[in-house]
Amino acid sequence: MIGQQQSIVSIPVVARDQNLPGRVLRRTLQGWSRILARVCGCPIGFTFFLGIAFFGIAPAQAAETAIVKYSILRESIPVKDLSEFGKTGTPSPALAAHLKLAKRDPAQVRQNLTDTVKLDKKLADRVLNSPIGDRFLDELSTAIYNPAGVADRQALRAALTLSIQDDGKLSVLEVLEKYPTQEVMIDGDRMAEVYQQLRKLEKRLKNPLGLLKLG
Repeated sequence: MIGQQQSIVSIPVVARDQNLPGRVLRRTLQGWSRILARVCGCPIGFTFFLGIAFFGIAPAQAAETAIVKYSILRESIPVKDLSEFGKTGTPSPALAAHLKLAKRDPAQVRQNLTDTVKLDKKLADRVLNSPIGDRFLDELSTAIYNPAGVADRQALRAALTLSIQDDGKLSVLEVLEKYPTQEVMIDGDRMAEVYQQLRKLEKRLKNPLGLLKLG
């Protein structure tokens, strides 16, 4: 009740239809997210996460499995195993075998997963929901993406936003943990590159004029 007048917000409803054209679905979710953001004061990335869960693009929970790709080699690794690897440095048998076959140093892989950047929550949310952020997300989503090929940019935006909201810090591992689809694909050959992209975002946010060079 505002000024004795009741304000009613109408939220568009879309049936769960897996054949709904991607462009229409994305526009619907973006509009829905902006409405929720205005109503509840939440970051747009967070409300988009709720939207993709509601419309069936992804389950409400974060990713359970990461498909780790090295060249032609692929292995499905439970995200909880990657989290444990990040904490202890000890890879699960499946991850250890995959890294050995791909001739990758587990210590270096762990570092690429767990190195963090620190971002201003509010500024990061605004940038990620801007044309500059779209370019950044599109570039990043060539290395971390939904195997189903649906709403890569939006899902990655949600993962980044949710990770930042915890403590203002961000790592490649956190992005995988927060990715809002049951499975997430990561190109292991580009893991270090993904971290460098996050570092670039960190530096640009500290220098607003540098945002023009982002992406």
